[in-house]
Amino acid sequence: MANPRGSKDSSGLDRRRKLAQTKENANYAEKRAQILASAAEAFAEVGYDATTLNDIAARAGTDRASVYYYASSKEELFQQVCSGMLASNLAAAEEIAARELSAAEKLELIMVHHLQTHEKGYPQWTVLVRELRRVTDARTEWSRDEVERMRRYEAVVRSILQDGMDDGSLRSDVDPEVAMHAIFGMLNWTHRWFRPDGHYDAATVAKEFAVITLSGLTQR
Repeated sequence: MANPRGSKDSSGLDRRRKLAQTKENANYAEKRAQILASAAEAFAEVGYDATTLNDIAARAGTDRASVYYYASSKEELFQQVCSGMLASNLAAAEEIAARELSAAEKLELIMVHHLQTHEKGYPQWTVLVRELRRVTDARTEWSRDEVERMRRYEAVVRSILQDGMDDGSLRSDVDPEVAMHAIFGMLNWTHRWFRPDGHYDAATVAKEFAVITLSGLTQR
């Protein structure tokens, strides 16, 4: 099937886009950020599948053809919207895990950082959580990297739980794998109701979650 934009035009546009992304161009960067924000809003509101490039362009105050100057496809916009958050959470979790703290203290700090990422990265984090199956089912280098970060993030939390069970500070009659999934299930479900401009801030919610979780995990 012929490229609707023409292979020659597409190739030239790809070169101009890549060149613009490597140069320090404030106007280009500002417009690209606006388009990414519009894409994030659309993905969060109606989902990836229901969102079109025309929808994103309209939200950004431009047209579909202009969007291609900033991204090659809707999939690229999706990847850019979702990139960075798992890496941030993983880095924070690994740093917290290395501290001289109790397992309970480490878990609370990780939960706070996780929800603060949601708060600061809204609605990007909402998009990532809602479209997680798209990430895990994809067969791209980007998706493989994201899945690997997610697995490592889970492994850090699972290891902290196991350490707490081994040293007696956490109950040993709970499966650390189940406990890990319960923690992430609680944290990630906030995409259904948490808003940065809502009644609660991220740190408050995370600390409440920590009380709920750790009251069932700590030894009495």
